[in-house]
Amino acid sequence: MSVSTQLLEPLSLFQGLAPNELALLTHHVTIHQLTMGQDLFKEGEVARSCLVLVDGRVSVYLNQDGKEERIATLEPGAPIGHMALIDRKRRSATCKVTSPEATVLSLEHEHFDQLFSAQTPLAYKILDNLVMDLVGRLRQTNERLLEATRERNEARIKRKTRGTTATLTDQADGDAGNFDIDEMDVDSIEVYVPSLEQRMRERRDK
Repeated sequence: MSVSTQLLEPLSLFQGLAPNELALLTHHVTIHQLTMGQDLFKEGEVARSCLVLVDGRVSVYLNQDGKEERIATLEPGAPIGHMALIDRKRRSATCKVTSPEATVLSLEHEHFDQLFSAQTPLAYKILDNLVMDLVGRLRQTNERLLEATRERNEARIKRKTRGTTATLTDQADGDAGNFDIDEMDVDSIEVYVPSLEQRMRERRDK
């Protein structure tokens, strides 16, 4: 099945691409039709591409004591395994189709490297979209961590008061130093993206 610019345009990973850039990209992505239970990739595999879910559902699983535990379900439009375009590490989780059917686009490392090596604006736009997605996920994770920390400390304060009428606000001020996570430290997470020169040097050294 051929890939059209209309198929690529609404996907977040390709937001901001000009019509001619979308047309160029159609020659570098491949479309796959999958059915329920099929793996997109498995935990520990060598990462060779970035994927985007066009329709259907894909769930993410981690191996826990020999059993697969589902940790997330992805909806249409979501990029999958896109960290691989940056760090080239092995897959950190297993992803498989959990809807009757699913349509997935793949952008191979080799094709992305061709676009990146040519210093095309297209490659930089995709990389920017990828980084923004990762930053958004980090912020969501930070918020969940901070909320869990507040809840744990509030529960600790309540246990200490043992039903007394002391205000939780005063207790929280007194226990502020016992927080498990420093909010400034959590919020200072940074995303590192290798420069073009670094990536090309690494490729030459391989």
